[in-house]
Amino acid sequence: MNFLCGLAIAILGLVTVSAASAQTEAPQAAVTTSYDAWIVRCLRQPVEPGSARSLCEMAQIVLDRNRQMVAQVVLVQRRGTEDWQLVAQIPVNVSVTTVVQLNVEGIDPIQLPLQRCVGNSCIAELNLDESTMGRLRQASATSPASIEYVLGNGGDMKMPFSLQGFTVAFNALSTQ
Repeated sequence: MNFLCGLAIAILGLVTVSAASAQTEAPQAAVTTSYDAWIVRCLRQPVEPGSARSLCEMAQIVLDRNRQMVAQVVLVQRRGTEDWQLVAQIPVNVSVTTVVQLNVEGIDPIQLPLQRCVGNSCIAELNLDESTMGRLRQASATSPASIEYVLGNGGDMKMPFSLQGFTVAFNALSTQ
């Protein structure tokens, strides 16, 4: 499953410039930097001839025992704002009435409504308020964390992920 490609398209759809400028020049190669369990990905995107801006996101890819990607948690700044959006990408075997929940020990669960399923993945998104962002940044890197949702057959799915490197990656992302 190529979740990464699908999510990159979904996230860049949130922050890309107009289709006209995107058609005039091809985007540059992406630059990826690792911060423990998190990565920051940036893509130089043409804005107008001769100028470009960086479109960046931070993400953690959740792997199964076979090292295959089964989910992804992404944080991206909404275009033209100071607001942040949290995106969870999960496999399609999900109940359509589910709310994807990120649980981090020590903070209230973060509920991301399911938005759409395209190809081989489903996307859940939530615009984060400053209070929630602050709690995520201050959570311990060793705090247990998980993505939880209901499967299509009614069973529960719980996938662990890590906060190691979250704050450092967020600080790097904030300066892009």
